[in-house]
Amino acid sequence: MQKRDYYVNGYAFDKSNKYKGKYPDRIYAEDFAESVRLYLSKDPDFERDFKFRYEFLKLIFGDV
Repeated sequence: MQKRDYYVNGYAFDKSNKYKGKYPDRIYAEDFAESVRLYLSKDPDFERDFKFRYEFLKLIFGDV
């Protein structure tokens, strides 16, 4: 598994690399935001590919 595989999409991965040097406290912010977006939009690939994140967000937001 490559590092890129830990991020929900390429956008989150690219932002993580951009923030790494200047804003290290933000490197996972976009990944979390994209995870929320995918959860709320009911993306079936998100549920399948990121089961633990999906279940965590389900605890927070419930079934939406």
